[in-house]
Amino acid sequence: PEILQGKSLAGIVKGTSKTNGEFLAYSVTYGGKGATLRSDRWRYNRWGEEIEAGNEELYDHENDPEEHTNLANDPEMQKTMAQMREKFDLARKTARTTIETQ
Repeated sequence: PEILQGKSLAGIVKGTSKTNGEFLAYSVTYGGKGATLRSDRWRYNRWGEEIEAGNEELYDHENDPEEHTNLANDPEMQKTMAQMREKFDLARKTARTTIETQ
């Protein structure tokens, strides 16, 4: 339906088309106060508009599928955090632009 954002995955599911890229899922929670970006391996959550102390979460689904350990403040994860922040900001901007133009 037109009211839903995103692209059809029917061709991939049916095996009639191939993908060339990373799959990402962006979801808004708590009435827009929070949002999450999920890749094959990582989940990045942000509570609020801007990055502030304590409002980010990063989970490694390869090693922690039940999300017990928040890696957002782990010094070794800062490169991954920067990558997920960038992807998150782009997904948020794209989602909001799509909504505004409908």
